Amino acid sequence: MIKAVDNLPRIIYRLGLDNLPNYGMMQAIMKQLVLTTNAVRLSFLQALLGDAGIEVHVFDQHVSAIQAGIGAFPCRLMVSDRQYLAAKTLLEDAQEFYDD
Repeated sequence: MIKAVDNLPRIIYRLGLDNLPNYGMMQAIMKQLVLTTNAVRLSFLQALLGDAGIEVHVFDQHVSAIQAGIGAFPCRLMVSDRQYLAAKTLLEDAQEFYDD
């Protein structure tokens, strides 16, 4: 039995989506770097990692926005498995590698 995830590269190729700039990121395994409810800190971490050339993605941002800032649903800052160590080292050096 073939899983749908195993066919993802083939499906993307057939749909002509393999030329998208983030296609390589879709194939990578994502790892959670930081979990936070603080929108200002989240923006700062995105800028810090982006300036270092590390591509980051924010998961659960829309759910967090719906809850009107009460902090019930934290956002997850995710990076690819290949860039995880560099991102973690950068945040540790900046003393920002913690969940809040």
